Amino acid sequence: MGPFAHETRMLRGTLTFTFTEKQLPRASFDGLGLFRNAGEIQVAPNLTGLALPSYPAPIEVNVENTLIRLDAFTLGVREAVITLNNKTQLFSTTGERSIVFGKDADGDRRNARFRVVFELPDLASKNYASSIAAGTFLAFTIVHGTTAGNIIEIGTVAGTPSAQIESFTIEDVDNRTMATMEGVLVPTGGAGNNELSLVTK
Repeated sequence: MGPFAHETRMLRGTLTFTFTEKQLPRASFDGLGLFRNAGEIQVAPNLTGLALPSYPAPIEVNVENTLIRLDAFTLGVREAVITLNNKTQLFSTTGERSIVFGKDADGDRRNARFRVVFELPDLASKNYASSIAAGTFLAFTIVHGTTAGNIIEIGTVAGTPSAQIESFTIEDVDNRTMATMEGVLVPTGGAGNNELSLVTK
């Protein structure tokens, strides 16, 4: 059987970035689309002149090459996840089907979120309790990589405080106090009205 391409129409989806200690960073895509017309669902791909870009080899995540800062404090992170969390759904009415970005009781179609797992710092160094209680917006940034051309930076736009902590739990792991913090990234309200920025360096 020869190669084939599976095609959809009206494809929409979401994107999640994951940085886990001792693993390669990854980006995961989750899309929802509609079947094309009969005979177009599977088609032979056109590989003529296909040129794939070269890219630097990835490096595993560790505290030496991955810097994660929340409210201007560097965290000793075990894992960090950022998801656009777009809410895709099938919309069907008389004579029409489409994929839309919906909303529900949990929020609007745009619901960018973050989660970090880190070793809890000494309270004299950093205490997030007051920020959590007040619902304060904080700056949040992840920088992965150390070699020019192989560095990625994801975070609140231009360091704008737009990350809000929603939950905070702690547990003992290998005789260390580890914390899991989850929150939402809100649009900045600026010209782009973006929740976050992605920069390669």
